[in-house]
Amino acid sequence: MARQIKAYGCDFKCGTKVLMSKKAMEAHEVICFYNPERKACVSCDNFESFNDSNGMEHDRRFLETWRQNQCLAIEDIDLNEKLRHDCESYVNKIEITE
Repeated sequence: MARQIKAYGCDFKCGTKVLMSKKAMEAHEVICFYNPERKACVSCDNFESFNDSNGMEHDRRFLETWRQNQCLAIEDIDLNEKLRHDCESYVNKIEITE
């Protein structure tokens, strides 16, 4: 028989965090990349993430796909190595949709 426990989830719905301590979750939310106050790539309207491939769609045996990240505002930046935060080109996605 399973037992019920109390856990805390991220308010920004990052999908990766569920913690047992409210204090630990509050600490996570401060640095969460989905927190708009952090001005991070994943909550920016200039951020684009898409699937790319090696062009072998005609022969599935050799097809390779991967996730590609790019910034539409800054060209000379590689977001596949590391996402950014506190960006000067940040545009909040949420404010645009409201």
